[in-house]
Amino acid sequence: MVRGGAAVPVIFEVHGGAYFYGFKEINRSHAIELARHGYAVVSVSYPLYPAVDFLTQLRDWPRPWSGCRNPP
Repeated sequence: MVRGGAAVPVIFEVHGGAYFYGFKEINRSHAIELARHGYAVVSVSYPLYPAVDFLTQLRDWPRPWSGCRNPP
């Protein structure tokens, strides 16, 4: 990821919740603190159980990564 013309390290942060509870905003203050220290933070939510099964959750993971590697 590039910020101000320079590459910066990226932290891919996923909220806890054992795949059935939570949302990305839970980690907002942590992500802000990391950004203050020069990191770009990508925080994602994912579909939760029981609306989807675990394999569907795993298949969803490449989507946010691909956005980091290949920005629009």
